[in-house]
Amino acid sequence: MRTAVRSTALGFVALFAAGNLLGQGEPKGKTGLSISPYIGVTVPTGDLLKYAQSGSTLPATTKIPIGFTFGGRLGIGIGRRVGIDTDVGYSPGSLELSEAGTKVNQDVHTLSGSSKVTFYVIPRTSPVWIAVSGGAGFVRHTFAKGGEADLAGVKPSTSVGPVAGASAGIRLGRIISFHVGAEGYFYNSKFDQNGVPLEEKKQRDIHLTAGFGIPFLGF
Repeated sequence: MRTAVRSTALGFVALFAAGNLLGQGEPKGKTGLSISPYIGVTVPTGDLLKYAQSGSTLPATTKIPIGFTFGGRLGIGIGRRVGIDTDVGYSPGSLELSEAGTKVNQDVHTLSGSSKVTFYVIPRTSPVWIAVSGGAGFVRHTFAKGGEADLAGVKPSTSVGPVAGASAGIRLGRIISFHVGAEGYFYNSKFDQNGVPLEEKKQRDIHLTAGFGIPFLGF
């Protein structure tokens, strides 16, 4: 009888210890706060603008090629499956212009940001998670002064529109996680030249990112 009681007690102790060890690998908090620095690439899919070039009756078309981007994301977890993410990214690059058959480059700085509601298809507290998100974002283009191109009179522009994406992550221990993601920024670029509005161009910028998540609470 004593042997059975002792075995049962040892069994409960072992189960309790195992549960604690497993629990250490998976956060239990219903809320969470984290910051995630990231790097990646931005893939614009259309011409940015058309503008009137001096000395020609033909409009010049411009396009930003694929470029590097880097930034950071603040994540707030609300439960195991819902979160709110806010991020800001910066991409230095060059604008390719076609002027009467001649191609020239102009430096341009692109600042982007978004606020999204994120739904975790696989909960964020799991060792591996998958999520989809949607919300609103902005993209601002600022042209560097000087350069080969004649962009006199074309002012910087900030455009807003919807943002949607998907992401996945894996935990590297309890503290740090590695994540990858893809997001689409959908907006109409709006510029004016010397006070005259230029033709709006539909934009579909794809952001591909990878980074590490650093938790402050519950992640």
